[in-house]
Amino acid sequence: MFLGGRTASPPTPVRELYAVSRRSARTSDLYVQELARREAYGGREAEPDTPAHIGAALHEQIGAPLYEETRLLVGTIERGIYAVPSTAETICLGSFPDGGGSCGRPTRHGVRVDYEAADDDSSLLVYGIVGDDVESVEVVVGGQMREAELGENGCRLAITDGGPQQLQELILRLHGGATDKLNLHIANRLK
Repeated sequence: MFLGGRTASPPTPVRELYAVSRRSARTSDLYVQELARREAYGGREAEPDTPAHIGAALHEQIGAPLYEETRLLVGTIERGIYAVPSTAETICLGSFPDGGGSCGRPTRHGVRVDYEAADDDSSLLVYGIVGDDVESVEVVVGGQMREAELGENGCRLAITDGGPQQLQELILRLHGGATDKLNLHIANRLK
């Protein structure tokens, strides 16, 4: 799923938002760089039957992937979340080994979030990237607050007792003690 759009002001450069993008690549990053290249993640123009003008518009919105800057955000090379920045200052997230992901512009506090649901919507994985000012992330699911695992600018939370329709908001605990809440609006997805 591609997400994105035009903004009135220029986007904040990814390197300014995320410490993980300013550090040297590690062995685990080299692994996810190859994985992202193999999946052409962030670089898909469109499906073969998509009209050329739509594929070009998608490429203009998300930019070209910078695979050499792909980083593992949270997890291991067996199971994790990676981020691929682009020439348009967007971020493509990938979840592996199960697949899933999206591309788009980060919102306030550098947040970009997505989810991967089971076929029967009985469980899901919520994952994303957050800016350097975020100390912890909680997800409100069906009225209950659950703490997400936080890695290097990445977060994830496996939910085994609910589907996407129960996602309500992210609560960001920021360095210095402030809190910010972001409503989660689940868009209809194509299967």
